[in-house]
Order: sequence, then C-alpha cells, then structure tokens
Amino acid sequence: MPTDRRIPDGDGILESERLPLGSITLRTARTRRRIDVTAQPYNAVGDGHTLNTAAIQRALDELTGEEELFFPAGTYLTGALRLHSDTAIYLDDGALLQGTSDPADYLPKIKSRFEGYEMECYQSLLNLGDLDHDGSYNCSHILIHGQGTIYGGGAALAKA
Repeated sequence: MPTDRRIPDGDGILESERLPLGSITLRTARTRRRIDVTAQPYNAVGDGHTLNTAAIQRALDELTGEEELFFPAGTYLTGALRLHSDTAIYLDDGALLQGTSDPADYLPKIKSRFEGYEMECYQSLLNLGDLDHDGSYNCSHILIHGQGTIYGGGAALAKA
C-alpha cells in the first residue's frame, strides 16, 4: 500500500496513507514551552490552603500561544479563572486544581445561562469567552490535558 509522508510544516508532522477507500491524515500539535505556575514570577503554592487565584490568573493572562501553563503535583486552591483563546493547561499526575467553596471567589457575576434562563450568575471555575448573541464565538483553541484533576467549588457554591 503506497504511503506519503510529509515533513513538519511548522505545526507538526503530517502523515497521509492511501487506503483502498480513501486516506487518513494525522496532524500533531506543535510542542509548547511549559511555564511552571509554582516558579517565579507566579509562585503558586500547591498546599491546598493558599488561595492562588491571582497568581494563576496572571500566568494565564501572560501565556502566549507558544506556551502552556504547567501544574506540578499539589492542590492549587482557586476561585474563578478566565481563559483566553489559544490557552493550554497541563495538569501533572497528582495535580489538583481545586475550586474554593466561597461564593465571593466567583465574583463579579457575569451574564450566563442557567437551566435555560439567561441571568447574572456567579462565574464558573473556568470561564471561556463572554455570552454575546450578536457576535460569534469569542474564545477558541483551549487545551486542558495531563493526568491531574479539576474539581469545582462544590455544593456551597451551587446553593449560592
């Protein structure tokens, strides 16, 4: 069976294989440089007690499309975070991004949809774009991967 292999095109390696009924193309993503959220200048603390919202948000705001935010093993307590287009997050094995249970950590309220109704709501743990009926999607290409865990704020936040 004939095979065409193409060399990296800037975003990764493309491979095409001719099959009896067509072809398959695989594309690898570009490798991003990891930014450790626990290192300078962010200094997030994965002890499960320190509130890391400001440090993590600063790191997210400063990421470029060539970088990904890296969380090593630990429990990173945080409130609402805003992700931007082309954001990548990697949670290492044993890393937990833990939402707080304090509703104040999810302010200011934002326009959102809850159970089919639009209203002002507390933010979610991870927020992507804004609700905009007149525009198109305003946040895209988000990658969250790794062996870690993301856990929301729990019942106290839902009741609020």
